[in-house]
Amino acid sequence: MKILKGTVDTKKSVGLTPVLVVWPDKSIRPEDPADKTGTVNVKYVSPYGGGPAAAQIMIPEKNTQILYCLAENDDDNHYYYLGSIIDPEYDSIQEQAITGPLVAPNPNDATTIRPLVMPHDDHDYAFNSQSTSYGIRTPRGNQMVIREGLDLNRDHKGIYLQSSKGHKIELSDSKNTSMLRLAGAGERAGLEITGYDEHIMQGKSPHSVYLHASNNTDILATNGGLGLTVVDGKNIDIINTSTGSKTSTLPPQFAARESGNINITTAAGDIRIRSQGNGVFIDCLDNGDPTTTPASFQVRSNNKIHLYSDKGIDIKSGGDVNIVGRNVNIESRATGRIDLNPLPPGTVGAKMGIRKTNDEIASESISPTGQFPFFGLGPEFANYFIENYSYGRNTDTRLTDV
Repeated sequence: MKILKGTVDTKKSVGLTPVLVVWPDKSIRPEDPADKTGTVNVKYVSPYGGGPAAAQIMIPEKNTQILYCLAENDDDNHYYYLGSIIDPEYDSIQEQAITGPLVAPNPNDATTIRPLVMPHDDHDYAFNSQSTSYGIRTPRGNQMVIREGLDLNRDHKGIYLQSSKGHKIELSDSKNTSMLRLAGAGERAGLEITGYDEHIMQGKSPHSVYLHASNNTDILATNGGLGLTVVDGKNIDIINTSTGSKTSTLPPQFAARESGNINITTAAGDIRIRSQGNGVFIDCLDNGDPTTTPASFQVRSNNKIHLYSDKGIDIKSGGDVNIVGRNVNIESRATGRIDLNPLPPGTVGAKMGIRKTNDEIASESISPTGQFPFFGLGPEFANYFIENYSYGRNTDTRLTDV
């Protein structure tokens, strides 16, 4: 077998076979680029061929130096491709590979240091004189790097894919970074699935999922359902901290509907909120904005509003209590009575207790006063509710007293 060296000029197809048009080294090249009389045709050879519909195809680009040969038992005397010659300048300093193997080089960079021009080790043969990463990079910057992580001091193991625009898939088995990560260009959106307990990134929990986006996140189920369940863990938090700074230039009355809201809507079904624990709490607090009125709680219906309770209904306000209707009907049980302005004053109010959230109960242990005031009202309102407040857990008998 005779091995020759040459430079790829172009590519063409002879029948269904890829053929490289190659200038043999040290040959006289014509001044006319269209004159190919000095070239030879080299049949492309792949490490794998699976018939007419399956193969590994990575044809070398124009101006790539290659090795090719004549097969001794080939009666047609075809030339066959053996492999591409990697220019030694590709084997350059690759400083950024230790933090991330997929860094596209800047084609306009005129310096002699071109990090990661090729997928490669960050420090070649750093461990036991053995290359520990293997990769492919196309001319436009699509890349794949496989790292064995033999250098135990750095422990970079995994498979990394990146498109030319920076979209990434990372399968990391490295210590402290074990995860699956899907990242958008520029890391502005991504999905991370962490792995083993002892192999997690700093600040992340093991066996967890983190989804982040710099703009919208939409989850759509077109036919089935959508479930969100915590079996025996911690909280489910839905938080919107938007202040309106990212809204459009619409007038305020229209721009307000674009940020800060949490909307729950059903077209034909029920909206059910159930608690078998501490309770259901709806807190409307003053945001301190003097240009608007403080938050309030409203229930609106085109039909009736029903309130039912086995133990009683308490209504108390620091301001007026207004009831208006077509008819106002108040009825007690046959053995009961209706008391208006009972004596002594405060008889009704003293029967009411304030149920606290778990956060409020926990805050009492560190609050300077030992109590978490209802709605955080100041001293001018404290007298309205202090008689209803009890320290500690929700064991006040007034909360269940009939």
